[in-house]
Amino acid sequence: MPLLTKAKASYTIIAVFSNHNRLVSMQNKQKTVPGKELKGLAKLLYDKILLLVELLPAGSPLPPVSVLKSDFNVGYNILRRVLTALEEEKRLVVKEKSGIYVCARESHGSNKNGAGAIQSGSIPEILGPEPSISILALKPYKFFWDRLASAYNEKGTLLKVSPVYLDGEDMIKGICDGADSDLVSFSGLNLRVQAAMDENAIDLTPFIKGFSPDLELHDWIWEKSGDGRTTGVRPASIMMLLAYRADLFKPFKEDASMQDIVHAAMSARKACGERKAFIFLGHMAMLYRAGALSEKRGSDGMEFAFSTDKLAECLELLRQVSVTEKLSPSCTESYTIYRGSPFAGAPGLVECRATAEMEEGSYRFAPMPVAPGGLEPIMPAPFVYVDERTAYPEECWDFLRFLLSAEGQRIIAGTNMLTPAAKEMYPAMANAERRRAIKRAMENAKPAYDHSPMLYGARFIVELMTERFLKGEFKVDAKALQAEMESRVGKYLRRKTH
Repeated sequence: MPLLTKAKASYTIIAVFSNHNRLVSMQNKQKTVPGKELKGLAKLLYDKILLLVELLPAGSPLPPVSVLKSDFNVGYNILRRVLTALEEEKRLVVKEKSGIYVCARESHGSNKNGAGAIQSGSIPEILGPEPSISILALKPYKFFWDRLASAYNEKGTLLKVSPVYLDGEDMIKGICDGADSDLVSFSGLNLRVQAAMDENAIDLTPFIKGFSPDLELHDWIWEKSGDGRTTGVRPASIMMLLAYRADLFKPFKEDASMQDIVHAAMSARKACGERKAFIFLGHMAMLYRAGALSEKRGSDGMEFAFSTDKLAECLELLRQVSVTEKLSPSCTESYTIYRGSPFAGAPGLVECRATAEMEEGSYRFAPMPVAPGGLEPIMPAPFVYVDERTAYPEECWDFLRFLLSAEGQRIIAGTNMLTPAAKEMYPAMANAERRRAIKRAMENAKPAYDHSPMLYGARFIVELMTERFLKGEFKVDAKALQAEMESRVGKYLRRKTH
């Protein structure tokens, strides 16, 4: 097992191997891949190191692993894979308590150029820049992470943070195949990503024990694994508010019910025309807010729990809004609000993100009404975890602490992309009324589908069955609908669990 030591801001990987050991990383779980089968960055690194090996006389030592890692600017995981492949090909040999050496070239030709051994710490000009901590992130969050990384790097930290951006499918594939990154950021819930995180994320509990934030944070900031370990940080969230046209609606009272808002929308429609005063009601969000749906932990993990009476009341309200009065698009049409459709433009009243850009001065804001026993569902995103194969766990934790610091939270607020995790921090573009609405909404807020990609997937069953019920495709009452939902969701969760 390599031993990571630290002295005077420099790092050295000391490799200690038994006769049967191969070059492995800390807690390595991956199989050796032959050099010719490596792909992408791993293949490029393999070609560069192979060129270096072939230029050296047999018996020459390679530079220390720490130097190779830093000069090539790659993660320890990808370097391990390349060196292991070269060792398997008998181009390199590991000498116990000594280092890594070029093998004799009986099978690869001889080197007669008379080149001397490279001195420890030096490397040819083809090698890369200074070492850094890499963070893998989704491309839509580039502005978000660029701002945070830039501010952190300006602090003069020992290792700088270097973001790497991927599209959604490439990101999921990269994480699940073993991301060559020190930190990984992801937004949303995905079963494959959750499994990869559970396997590869380090437990942050030892770091959190000594963590003392410089401002008050919400209690949903920690990401948990399936076995209950603290495996990541959630520095912000996605939450919804009610935005309504100031020229069509009077300010809603703090205790306004959903029915009050529906009646106001019906009145406003007469003044502004059909399809301008409408409400977009996400079915799942409304079930949560009405207290008709909650989450509980069952024997096989998280499950949905329904309240029969409240479900019937909520379904009747949704029928009135989306079918009878046609104030809201159906669930499957919901995204048309934000794309050039009859619902787009300047809606009179709409449920939207707390950070949504609405015409300045034309809209007022309020929290969505939550009934007694209900909750405001939020999505803490993105979460960030430290990959167990990093050589710099302490430095990665330092960056996570920065995300939760007053400075980091101010930067997140300044991006106007998400709602910060700090209780008294708000998106910079939010006026006083929107800030009050966010604060009130957070009083009833709880992460939806918390730590459960399976439950997140099961929501589609509930949403689509609700929509078919509202359209009259299910000729049953609310109680029978609930029983069918519970049956189908249960089968889905059991199939995904076992």
